[in-house]
Amino acid sequence: MSIINILMYLPAGILYLFVLMFTYYTLKNARFMHDSLGHNFMAVSAILYLTASIIGTIDAYYPKTVLHLATFSIAVAGLFFIIAGGYQRWRNIQKVLRTPLLKILTMMPHASFYLTSEVALVLCVPFYIMDILHRVGEGGLSWLSFITASLLGFAFVLLTVAERRFHLAVQPSAAAGGEETALLRNDILAVRSYAALTNTFLATIKHAVGDKLLKDVLTKHFEYNPVLFEGCEIKDDGTVNIEPAVKNLDNLHRENRVQLLCSMFSALNAKIMNLYGAVTSPDLAKKALGVSYLTVKKQYGAPSIFFEILRSLPEGVLEEERLALLSREELEVRVRERTAELEKAYKELKKKVEPKSA
Repeated sequence: MSIINILMYLPAGILYLFVLMFTYYTLKNARFMHDSLGHNFMAVSAILYLTASIIGTIDAYYPKTVLHLATFSIAVAGLFFIIAGGYQRWRNIQKVLRTPLLKILTMMPHASFYLTSEVALVLCVPFYIMDILHRVGEGGLSWLSFITASLLGFAFVLLTVAERRFHLAVQPSAAAGGEETALLRNDILAVRSYAALTNTFLATIKHAVGDKLLKDVLTKHFEYNPVLFEGCEIKDDGTVNIEPAVKNLDNLHRENRVQLLCSMFSALNAKIMNLYGAVTSPDLAKKALGVSYLTVKKQYGAPSIFFEILRSLPEGVLEEERLALLSREELEVRVRERTAELEKAYKELKKKVEPKSA
């Protein structure tokens, strides 16, 4: 047995192990994210690469066959689905953030795992072709085989880590532990992030407002918004168990689901803020909600959905940060609205002053 054959055991073993793990997590995530085209593409790619790995193993024992051509063809098809799946998921996030795709990499470091793995898989293609030509001409494994297997193994280590983080992040225990930096389904992340914000705000103000008043406000809001909040309960510590809302997400329209649930949570926080403002002062209430938002955002590692949450906060909360998110067109509308309000106030004041002058 040559040294190449011996060395091939390590990268080949790593590759097969992580292809299996990648397949497991992508299928779990695709089942959970049944309406996500990107996750479905990832699951298809995993099945293709698992098939290619099995055929490649058979080819290693029967080198005189043309199975290596079938392995290469299936692997290229798997690469297509991985790239398509990653792109589709980035596009989904872009729709929420309204930001260029490349900027998402700096905002969500987790996405760099996918990009790096895709680059490694693309680099495999020329090495794979040269390895096939070598095996057809001279037969046997070569250093090209070792390089190809190593690149594939490296790529699937990254892909598996990325998919596993997503799998853990959608679990309640992982979400509570701050694992939300993973690439998540936007509506699930929005519910849990907004719930954390609301619970942090409640914990901050409950000593001043009192449990009974807060419970009344929360109960009424849940009763008037059963589409999202049906089954949600107020715990003994005054915070809210929001897990039933995750199950109720399918009751909301899919296209603008994130915006709808953000508006519902924003209305709830506005009621709590106004209640606290009545007991203390409106400015102090706005500041308390703003501090709660910044605290939770820091704890969660500032995932992308917090930009959408920031845009939906009640009026007057973190106003400067919210203005920074507005596009030029939105800013112009705000300026026109404010100018119209000032002109109206000026005319009303002028009408009041003119009779007295006469």
